[in-house]
Formats: sequence, C-alpha cells, structure tokens
Amino acid sequence: PGYRLVLTGHSMGGGAAAILGSFWRNAFRDHNVVVYIFGCPCVSTLDSRLSREDNIFSVMREGDPFSTLSLGHVADLSQAIAALCEDEGMRGGAMKRLQFKNVRDLSREDTDWCCTLLSNLRKNFTAQKFYPCGQLYYISGANFKNLDMKKVQHDKFGEMLVHKDMTDLSRHYFSNYEKALLKLWGNRQVPIEYNSDT
Repeated sequence: PGYRLVLTGHSMGGGAAAILGSFWRNAFRDHNVVVYIFGCPCVSTLDSRLSREDNIFSVMREGDPFSTLSLGHVADLSQAIAALCEDEGMRGGAMKRLQFKNVRDLSREDTDWCCTLLSNLRKNFTAQKFYPCGQLYYISGANFKNLDMKKVQHDKFGEMLVHKDMTDLSRHYFSNYEKALLKLWGNRQVPIEYNSDT
C-alpha cells in the first residue's frame, strides 16, 4: 500500500506499457498505476478502454509517422491512390492544379476543386483505424525551435497525418523525444499533470 507503479516506454515498448498499465490499473487498485509513453504506435480503437484511460500519458512528435499511423490509415491511403490511378480525369485534374505549386498559392477555384476531390475520396475511407491511447500530448515545432506541446483529442488522428518530414525516421528516435521534452521543460511548457487522487 502507498506505492506507485510507473510504467514508461517508447515505440513498441510504449504500446506494451500502455496495455499493461490498463490491465494492471484494475489488478493493483491499491496502487496508482501511471503510464508515460513516447512515440507509441496506435494500439486502441476509439471505443476501447485504452483510448479513455486517464492514467496513460501519450506523447507524440509532429512528423513521427509511427505514432500516428495504423493499418486502417494505410488501407484508406491505398484506396485513394487506387482511385487516382484508375480515373485519368481525376488524376489529370489533380496534376493540372497541383504540380509544381505550393498549396498556399492555389487559386480559390483550385482549392475548392481539391477540397471536393478530397471529400469524395474520403467517402471510401472505411477501414477501421487504431488511435494513440490515453491522454494525448502533441509536440510541434521544427528542428527543436519554437517547440510547443498541447493536449489534443483522438479525432486529430482520424486520418493519416502527413508531414513534410515524416520520412525522416530520426523524428521517431527516443533521443529526439528526450531532447524536445528537455527543451520544453526548460521553458516550463510541459502541460502534463497527474492527480494521484483519481
């Protein structure tokens, strides 16, 4: 009695820690079980207990593809790519409007066309998705400058988050999570608080 069990993990170890923390929370009711995970893969559905656990704190970095991606996201992306490959008019329209252009420089007409296309493609996004678990904290900011960490909701991850640096696998390294958190902590911008009375 009076002990607190703290689990932590990164990547797949974070997924294991989250699942164990959820199970052990009920098994060790006399102890506070708290889980801190970093870059954890999506391991819970929206309606599962894992996604609602208030003793799990999940930290993700902008551009880390592993912490915001599930097989459901890949299946939906495959559907969209297949539709673009099969429909020459759709593909040609997208190339005409987007090739060699910055999205910020699109005309209103081209922006509306792209939004309509995306809306139509989303109608086929039916694969079951997995989401990050627990309370979600998202670190944004490039190259450890202007870092910010905010608590976010699960619906932020309903679609695959595309980021210009998502192919840079170093964004998933634990050392980079540690560096970002230390920088945020030095600026006292770490909003994670745990109330052990709950």
